[in-house]
Amino acid sequence: MNKKHILYILLSICIALGAFLLIKYKLDFQKRIIRNEILTTKRAVENKNINGTVRYLSTDFTYGGFDKETIKQELISFFEEFEKIKIKISKIKIKIEKDKAMVNFKLVVLVTYQGMTGPVIGKLTNPARVECIFIKNEEWLLEKITIYEAEQIVAVGFSLRKIIRTFYLHYET
Repeated sequence: MNKKHILYILLSICIALGAFLLIKYKLDFQKRIIRNEILTTKRAVENKNINGTVRYLSTDFTYGGFDKETIKQELISFFEEFEKIKIKISKIKIKIEKDKAMVNFKLVVLVTYQGMTGPVIGKLTNPARVECIFIKNEEWLLEKITIYEAEQIVAVGFSLRKIIRTFYLHYET
């Protein structure tokens, strides 16, 4: 082999390696964006910020028959009802394919109601499993969310009254 062939081989390897690193960097960057959106939403819920909570919901987002506007109205009641909300998120896994991201993580939502604190989603010893689908248009937006508790699907949607009733049953028995 002459020096010219070796140079072409080395150049091809460098281009392939560069392309691989560029794609990997781009995917890692997109994953960081999605992770940041999840954590920003978590902080918005804990701070009872309605607009921040729904900021990354797509216009097509529905959850148990609720659209984005209905969810905003439900959040007003939810935030007024509870004195404090604490969210624990762990084990975030993100898989991106083109303009769609599948996200899984563990979730515990603790609320304080009339001075008592307890979980309304997940348990400290057994967090709920959450599956999300994000779609990218100009930015990554949440399109679908499913919450599983103890490997059973939680009713898609939430009822404030049901959450409070569950909370009372948990602490009054």
